[in-house]
Amino acid sequence: MPNARVMPDWNFKLHYSNADPFEYFGTAFGLWDRAEIYGQIIRINSLEYWDRENKGDNNDFNFGGRLILAKEDDYLPQIAIGVHDISGKGLFDARYLVFSKKIWDVDLTFGAGQGALAGEFVSGKSCNVFGSKLFRDTDIFAGIEWEIIPDFALTLEYSSFEWENLFGYVDQNKAQIKEENERLPINCGLKYTLFDYLHLQAGYLHGSTWSGSLSLTFPLVAQGLFSWKKKGPYNSCEKLRWQIYHSSNNEISRLIANEIKLQGFNSISVSCKTSAIWVEAENILYMSDSRALGHLFDIVDKTAPERIKTVYLNLIHNNQVLQSLKSSRSILRAFMQSNQDRKGLLHFGNLDLYKTDNWIEYQKNDEAVNKEKNHLFSYYLIPEFKTIIHDSKGEIKSKAVVRAKVEYSAWSNAIITSEVGLPLLNQFDDFDQSALEDNQSLNINQMEYEKKNDPGLNVLCLNQFVELPEDFNGLLTIGYLDQEFAGLSCETFRYYNDGKFGMGLQSDLVRKRCKDNPVSLNHNEDSWYYTAFINLYAQIWPAEGVEAGLKLGRFLAGDPGARFELRRSYNYFTIGAFFTATDTSCFKSNENRGHHDMGVYFTIPLSIIKTSDSKGQLRYS
Repeated sequence: MPNARVMPDWNFKLHYSNADPFEYFGTAFGLWDRAEIYGQIIRINSLEYWDRENKGDNNDFNFGGRLILAKEDDYLPQIAIGVHDISGKGLFDARYLVFSKKIWDVDLTFGAGQGALAGEFVSGKSCNVFGSKLFRDTDIFAGIEWEIIPDFALTLEYSSFEWENLFGYVDQNKAQIKEENERLPINCGLKYTLFDYLHLQAGYLHGSTWSGSLSLTFPLVAQGLFSWKKKGPYNSCEKLRWQIYHSSNNEISRLIANEIKLQGFNSISVSCKTSAIWVEAENILYMSDSRALGHLFDIVDKTAPERIKTVYLNLIHNNQVLQSLKSSRSILRAFMQSNQDRKGLLHFGNLDLYKTDNWIEYQKNDEAVNKEKNHLFSYYLIPEFKTIIHDSKGEIKSKAVVRAKVEYSAWSNAIITSEVGLPLLNQFDDFDQSALEDNQSLNINQMEYEKKNDPGLNVLCLNQFVELPEDFNGLLTIGYLDQEFAGLSCETFRYYNDGKFGMGLQSDLVRKRCKDNPVSLNHNEDSWYYTAFINLYAQIWPAEGVEAGLKLGRFLAGDPGARFELRRSYNYFTIGAFFTATDTSCFKSNENRGHHDMGVYFTIPLSIIKTSDSKGQLRYS
């Protein structure tokens, strides 16, 4: 039974429990000490999957959440509202109002629930928690949790479930498939916490069924399993400083660019003038861009001649500037030595998302400007893990792959990208997804390309980056764009109000690639696919890392619609969700008509398994 408690902000939980005929695999996370959101897969072992057109199987994937309306104080209980199963097939949808109050070592809970919590048979009423009337059948539930000693508690609950109406005991036609010998509407159990993050629970439900659960709860922080070793400050050698002192500006640029490269940065360009220096570099060392800027300045400050009074530091990615900092050398040195605060630094300097203003200022006088570049190739290994939850056999299938990516700087603002996918685990190889539409141009069939178990060429393309007027960034890409499509893609985007908002346009013109020959197009289908989108971006709550994106336009199958994405990035972790709704009237298949694409994703910093602050992420979707 639910209670009014939520996990602390930015804590994450992995959960497994078993109570015949149900198995639960889930995750949950806390938000701002006010809310808790979860997603779970429920495997119903009393069922066999049924026909695909009705999306029938013995798995259900659903979301739910709980929001605190009033926090507990000395006299009043904590009050929360919650919803369960607001997606998927709506097999267990419910909503509730609940009160919890802790008195000494006893936590008391009392609540009222509707839907499955009121004993209703709710199979197939997905999202009914929002669409039904407020005053419907309601039942009460209650619970007591007594912490006998620290980390050990006994629980007793009064359950409002009517098991004979619960999906899994009956099928979609309400025919009984599992006998229920309920004796009492009472659940009892015990809880034990081990090492502050491992939680064990056992229970005896409604007088007839044993249950057990295991959960792992931990805060989302970048420093994970190991303590980080502190990296010492940069120290230049006397020989290098002497060499720089007697060199021309062009030679100084080359020497400093080489030193920055030796320190681990990538895609480096340096230009030195009589009293100023311009540095561009890609941060592949640190999770924090601020720390990367600090390290860059440390190198410049300890190598550049003292006649250099102004520094321009730029962090770039794909040859485009992400942050541009202009500052007096003395002010930035004082800031690094904690003798100047951030407000003072920005008062005397300039930090911008674009390089335009700083670059114009750097070129103001007639002194020649030459950039010394110290990069041609860049290498990346990108781990990725993804899961498909509903396929026609009712199974949950996953794929783990490492993407090996190489980039070559061909000429100014041009990058040739090659990427090879190396599957480590692939359960998609027996994925049953036959064509659903008579019109082949409407059958995207992405899974046919995901089935490959051998290493394959995912990407081979030319990317030309263009600096457009009014600080718009443009990108033109031609070649093999991903493992499924080849063609042409163009995009332009600009941020506004210091990155709090953004807007851009995007369009693709592509054809399908051959599944068996990575450098050939699919000659059995000559259809061209094109898309056209307006992309919008906003920081909804900048201090807490909450962002939203909206894509409006024409999708690959010709269906107009929108994709909404919401995510939170905090402590270098990102948790996000997306929902796509399009006009599906062009499809004939019942499975395609009315279908809404949705999912969740996580990015996890690899520093949690390392001994130092280091860049790199694992993506799970």
